[in-house]
Amino acid sequence: MAYVNFNNNSTGSANDNNSVKNPYNFIPFAEAPDRSDIHATYSHPQELKTGWIDVSLTTKRKLIIPDPEKKIDLGGEHYSYPFFRLPDGTAAIPGSELHGMLRSVFETVSNSCVPFLLDNSVTSMRLPTFAALKKRGILYYKGDKWILYDAEDNTINANSTDLDEIERKGTYQENQPGTHVYYTGSGENIVICNKNTENKKTGYLQFSNPVSRPKRPDHHYHIHILSFGRQLFTWRNDKPYQIIKEQLVRKKTEREKMKDGAKLVHNYLLERLEDIKNAKNGGIPVFYLAVGDGDKLEYHLSVSSIGRINQERTWEEIMAAYSPCTTLERTCPACQLFGNISGSSDKKMLIRGRVRVSDAIPVTPVPDRLNRVMLPILGSPKPSAYEFYINKPDTAQFWNFDFYAKKVFKNVEYTK
Repeated sequence: MAYVNFNNNSTGSANDNNSVKNPYNFIPFAEAPDRSDIHATYSHPQELKTGWIDVSLTTKRKLIIPDPEKKIDLGGEHYSYPFFRLPDGTAAIPGSELHGMLRSVFETVSNSCVPFLLDNSVTSMRLPTFAALKKRGILYYKGDKWILYDAEDNTINANSTDLDEIERKGTYQENQPGTHVYYTGSGENIVICNKNTENKKTGYLQFSNPVSRPKRPDHHYHIHILSFGRQLFTWRNDKPYQIIKEQLVRKKTEREKMKDGAKLVHNYLLERLEDIKNAKNGGIPVFYLAVGDGDKLEYHLSVSSIGRINQERTWEEIMAAYSPCTTLERTCPACQLFGNISGSSDKKMLIRGRVRVSDAIPVTPVPDRLNRVMLPILGSPKPSAYEFYINKPDTAQFWNFDFYAKKVFKNVEYTK
């Protein structure tokens, strides 16, 4: 999916640490699709044409059309797939594969819509180190609202005994991260106490992330107690919950390589989040990033300062005029010719296709047994790899679908 013109500056050699090896090549979008009323297009059937075309295909390289329904598990996440065959045993390229290829080419040459978008579940991307989230906050759930508060940060320097506990058990003085605690004092004199202590203050326990032992004796591992500051933003849906949960669940595979304490820290936070959601009350410490000016601020949340942030804009908003056709009165050439199924379950739009493609069968018989070929490791497009899909804004050192960032001396500026 291309959004704007492909950024050629993002390519580079595999050995160049300052550039990115881009495996894709894109045709940039032109003007907005020319949509028209499908009833008008097909209102005079006597003027339309029909017929068929016989086509011969020549494969220039090795070809494999795997049949996923007949795969064989070889163990160790390795599978063997036979070549796709018709019920009578004839090797073939399914007509649906050719139909999709033809539609894709037609969409490009006719400047049509992008008919299939990713769903609007949470999409996140990793921030570079220089653009780390430095602001700490409290995400609080009350009733049906998620409220982001700025936080007063009370920092504790963990001693060696505390650090041993953190690394082994993922707790600080037997308190899990995200716990609502009571404390007295300030600065180096902070003491966690019980709720009956006089002159106590309250806050939420947040660990530095990831859990790691300082490399130098004069460095410290920091524990933070976050207390409520000013209210920043309110969501009247579950988007913040989905964002934080997605990040914590994503870390499930990453945690396998971490020390025991780091694994437990994320487990505790996920449990805390679910408890808050079920009780419809409570807070959890987060990091946040504010982008924009005045009343138009966007807030991006993360469970760690150098981690992932959510994408705020939906794919419909990103694709804008190229979003899928949704009404019969405004349909692009590709949807009118190849068909379309879109819309919500209660208001579905159905357009039947006018093109049929049969299976491609070989001119000469293909042996029943073919050579087994080990495919290299393959991957799919990653929309969060924004540098492959969107142009680099001027002066930007980091950019994505929502904003870009640039360094100004020792500070970072974020701009929409």
